[in-house]
Amino acid sequence: MLLWLAALGLALPAASSSRPIVRPAVFHPPAVKLQAGDLVFRRGRSFISLAVLSFDLRGHYSHVGVVVERNGVPFVVHTLPDLGSADTGHAVAISFADFVAPDSASEYAVYRVQPQWRPNALVAAQRAEVYADAATPFDDDFNLDSADRLYCTELVWRSYRDAGLDLAPQDLLTGAGLAPGKRLLVPSDLAGSRFVQLISVYSNER
Repeated sequence: MLLWLAALGLALPAASSSRPIVRPAVFHPPAVKLQAGDLVFRRGRSFISLAVLSFDLRGHYSHVGVVVERNGVPFVVHTLPDLGSADTGHAVAISFADFVAPDSASEYAVYRVQPQWRPNALVAAQRAEVYADAATPFDDDFNLDSADRLYCTELVWRSYRDAGLDLAPQDLLTGAGLAPGKRLLVPSDLAGSRFVQLISVYSNER
């Protein structure tokens, strides 16, 4: 697992694209109330985060999840590779506070689909809950063609596609050593979707 991550920056140079780099310029705390279906991006501090950023040169974030509400408390459904802990290797819902904690994220941002797509966002949150409840395994093959295994951006994309809204652009990057011949969905693809808008950005750096 970690071997292909170590080679990621060299084996998989980012393809050129006319789409702009997704890089927020202003940092401020999330003053708005989170809503089910919101997309939460974070810029992580781990080796895996650096590997993702070395590939997704258009983006500013290394990880993403979907907000769901449990008893009025915001949680984030996401998935990570198997790192040997009980909450990795499969889809899981963790508290928003834990998802954006300073030891996990140097920066984070909340994106939201435009108001006319709010009904889709609610259904997408429900779909994300299903993947978390099923503990859907992490997709080490990075295959967008099946839903039995999911990587982080795929979980978000598929939750919304199940809800009738396709957030992915047409010009997805194509993997080399990591996923030969396969289209890869990276965080900047979702942050740059024409269906979403930036709500708030925050830096954990002091």
